[in-house]
Amino acid sequence: MITLHLKVASSLRDTLCESVRESTAASSLDESTAAEIMQSGRLSLQMEEGSTPSDLLNKLGLPTEQRLMIIVDGKMVARTEYGTRELTDGVTVSLNPPIQAG
Repeated sequence: MITLHLKVASSLRDTLCESVRESTAASSLDESTAAEIMQSGRLSLQMEEGSTPSDLLNKLGLPTEQRLMIIVDGKMVARTEYGTRELTDGVTVSLNPPIQAG
């Protein structure tokens, strides 16, 4: 098992909490998890060794096609790497809305 430190941007907290509450994939997470995310935007999660960003999204009940930016220890993960980029013990994973220029 590895521990991930999750940071969720305030603009994504409602969406993520709703997913945690409704998803059967996120059944290992509970109402207190949703409350912790809403309050602080931070959460420590236990994941299997070899887990990827796609595995994390599945655990959180978010579809992998969800438009968001995943940052691991300060480096953005390309969407094409969601299923292959291995997460390691102690990393910080940030979930952010995509950046839009205009």
